Amino acid sequence: MLKGRYQASLEFLTTYGWAIAVVILVLAILFSTGILSFSSSVPNSISGFSSTPVSSAAADLTALEMSIGNNVGQPINITGIIINSSGRSYSNFSCQNNYIYPGQSTICRISGSFSDPAYIAAEILYKIPPNNKVQLSSIGSLIIHLSNSKMVTTTKFTETGLPPGTSWNVVYDGMTYSSTTTSITFFTGSGNYSYTIPNIVASSGYGCKTRYNPNPSSNMLTAGSNLPVTFTNLSGCKMYVINYFSNTTQMIYTLNNTIGATMSSGRYPQGLAIAPNGNRVYIANGYIGTGGNTTTIIYTANNTVGTNISLYQSPGSLVITPNGNEVYIANSKGGLKMLYTANNTVGANISSGSNVASLAITPNGKKLYMARWTPDTVAMLYTANNTVGANLTFGVHASGVATAPNGNIVYETSDGSHRVSAIYTANTSIKANISVFPGPYSIAITPNGLRAYASNWAGNTVSMIYTANNTVGTNITVGSDPRGVTITPNGKRVYVAIYSKNLISMIYTANNTVGTNITVGSGPQWVAVGNINGGG
Repeated sequence: MLKGRYQASLEFLTTYGWAIAVVILVLAILFSTGILSFSSSVPNSISGFSSTPVSSAAADLTALEMSIGNNVGQPINITGIIINSSGRSYSNFSCQNNYIYPGQSTICRISGSFSDPAYIAAEILYKIPPNNKVQLSSIGSLIIHLSNSKMVTTTKFTETGLPPGTSWNVVYDGMTYSSTTTSITFFTGSGNYSYTIPNIVASSGYGCKTRYNPNPSSNMLTAGSNLPVTFTNLSGCKMYVINYFSNTTQMIYTLNNTIGATMSSGRYPQGLAIAPNGNRVYIANGYIGTGGNTTTIIYTANNTVGTNISLYQSPGSLVITPNGNEVYIANSKGGLKMLYTANNTVGANISSGSNVASLAITPNGKKLYMARWTPDTVAMLYTANNTVGANLTFGVHASGVATAPNGNIVYETSDGSHRVSAIYTANTSIKANISVFPGPYSIAITPNGLRAYASNWAGNTVSMIYTANNTVGTNITVGSDPRGVTITPNGKRVYVAIYSKNLISMIYTANNTVGTNITVGSGPQWVAVGNINGGG
């Protein structure tokens, strides 16, 4: 029986042996050339990487991608990735996030040259913040079949409009990516995801804030796209000026002293104030008749004229409480009106005396001071109950008034007496009388309280006063008939309305020299600077 089976096997080999030899030879050739491998029929495999586990990997001919986790138990900073494959070493890598927290993961890409299948030995280098002194590593191996790989897609956002070095963010599919360069590049799976680009609030260098608005700011974006983003500069340092004869209000960018908008706001505007949050500007229109006897609201977001609120005869100076809830508006015929900003309704009339030329309020909002042209007094009002507490006589024709940043001193200009008076708010006594050039009209105090700048309409000058000893430091020649004065929040610039020349003059406080003159409408009377749309 055995002889019969041996005989049958011999006959089989004699008949089919050549075919078996050919098959073995072909298989040998396929394995030797890498076309066929013992692992080609099994999935991609990963082993090792105990502290920074690789949960998935993919590759093409030019790059390898790994999803790297953090099992260290504290944050780690990935500092390097070394790949060895087919006798070559690669270390040029980039990650979505090099800094990853415990339990989180990130996708890293390594440039190289890989065959199919790719047999890879990998070492992940990392340090532990905040010291970052000790270099640690996690070692493992990968077998990746390029034909089975699904590479992660590179998505890129490229910006224009931001100053160099400005940090900006993209939130894509719930993850935040940041950069201080003009582009943000990251890896993500294929698909269509939502994104958001937050606006940026930064210092403008003049004490105000500047907001940069992105366009587009949010939408859906297919992974793998390159999206251009344009940031628009909305300078928070903006100045508003009212032009008495032009019946206009103009917005000026203090970043470059250029006019950004001109609005028709009412007839004979003669009072101006910016809300503390920068969202609105209030204008008092003093003409007695059509187009006057109103307060105009300008919305600073787009410089559009909103509500015109009817008031009594010839409204003039106005001031806004520090909390932004009320506006006090003076009437040249006597009395104040209080406007509630929440709904733009007018409150009761407050008896304050006639011919109020200027208003100022203490930083805590508790006291309001009124400079009265005649009868040559400064009146103080308690805002809690809107009752007049005192009438103080200091000079002839009180024209301007301003409070110090600490609220302890009120400064008043007396047009007819050619002087500035410093008044203690605690007891309304005089601290000092300071002689200046003829015709002091208005006054403003630097944010640090160390200097006061008073415009002298008859002397064509601005007097700089040291508040520590109440002496005049210098008189700065500006132009014919200077009126309203304002100071930037960092105290580096003073702006003065030159009524007769249709100019705004800028003074550098560092050396009290006149810089730019800005041409505006006819009869500029008051100016104000504030944080407009700047986020603070």
